Amino acid sequence: MREAAAGESVLLGFLSSVFLVLSAVGVTLTGQISWMIHLVRLSGIGLVVLYGLVILQSDPKIPAEVMLFGAFVGWGTATGVIVSRHKPFFWDTVRLMAQIWALVAAVAGLTAFKQDPSLPFAALAISATALVIGSLAAGEAGRAADLMAPARAHSYIENPNSLAQFALLGIFGLLFFWRRTTPAYQRVLLVGLFVLLAFGIILSGSRKGFVGLLLMIAAWLWFCFRQSLFSRPLYPLLALSALFGTYLLVDSVWESTYLGARLQLTLQDETILGRARTQMYREAVDLFLAHPLAGVGFGNFKTYSWFQMYSHSDYMEALSTTGAIGSALYFVIYPVLWRRLRRIEASNLGSDVTHEVGLYKAFVITQLVLALGRINYQSILTMVIMSGVIGHAFALEQDLSLSSESSPCQSVPKRRRIIQKTRCEDD
Repeated sequence: MREAAAGESVLLGFLSSVFLVLSAVGVTLTGQISWMIHLVRLSGIGLVVLYGLVILQSDPKIPAEVMLFGAFVGWGTATGVIVSRHKPFFWDTVRLMAQIWALVAAVAGLTAFKQDPSLPFAALAISATALVIGSLAAGEAGRAADLMAPARAHSYIENPNSLAQFALLGIFGLLFFWRRTTPAYQRVLLVGLFVLLAFGIILSGSRKGFVGLLLMIAAWLWFCFRQSLFSRPLYPLLALSALFGTYLLVDSVWESTYLGARLQLTLQDETILGRARTQMYREAVDLFLAHPLAGVGFGNFKTYSWFQMYSHSDYMEALSTTGAIGSALYFVIYPVLWRRLRRIEASNLGSDVTHEVGLYKAFVITQLVLALGRINYQSILTMVIMSGVIGHAFALEQDLSLSSESSPCQSVPKRRRIIQKTRCEDD
């Protein structure tokens, strides 16, 4: 019986990895091959079905972040039925949010079940690299560098901001493997792919993408390497070199690219966010003050806005469409996840875990800042990666709880056994 259960677990873990990889590949090629959208949908259904099988097999605990997101979707749906004045917009958003919540639950649950998100993160990095290479192959690099007749690179997905988002999340996927790759040639490969994806962000002309790149790298270095900065004489020199390299990069982008020209226009604008987005913020605040409890309903901000568009802000969209209660349900996810990460970090489970936790913190900080200019909770890509982070952090915390309840050398999950083996040998 135990062997059969173990075999089922291995099969479920393998199939979940396959569906996650197919989803990443499908999203990448949807703009190039029309039927790929069906592959993405089938992969999503497959993930949900697999998670249902996991629930039937092992009755796992559900991360609080997943339940909070479900409560947010439920609140927005229940109140929006009453308050929304444009029902087609509302129901379109409800369908999207229901799909995202199902994926969030499935990906977080399956990641916790597998206890290792490396394969989907690798698939994400590979997919982002394929998009940037496709952009270069299409000759978009030359057009994006022409300041006299500028054009923003978009590759196969027809949206420059989406290309930048893909590339940024692909860089996150690459950073996940930094501690897991020790041979020099593997790290050289990671650095090469990082440069390629960063170049893709620059070609896209996305200000959010470029700011997110600088912020994620700075936060990653701070959370993952600050304690070892002075452990070797060479490290401070490397840190100074990194700072100087960042200065040269920003200076080059500022002076020689269309992205730099867009950044200069942004800083010359007294509102910083741009007049249109600043006006959207004001509209969202006014709507919240008029409907503080439940907002105006999912998807209905644009029915009140002069611009007839969504608010371009995670904070303003949640506040204006779901009110104070909905916003609280959604945004409390971040401190809950942060608290989980801090608990894992304080347990001192080894350098690999410390690096992963630091990277996840950098991801959270980056998403909260980028939320000023985009809606995260309606982005399937962003929320799937977020749920992978939630699921892995949940698995690490569960392992930590199991290890604290058992003696150091008793049987615990594989990842913890490696850490505890060292402790037992030291004893």
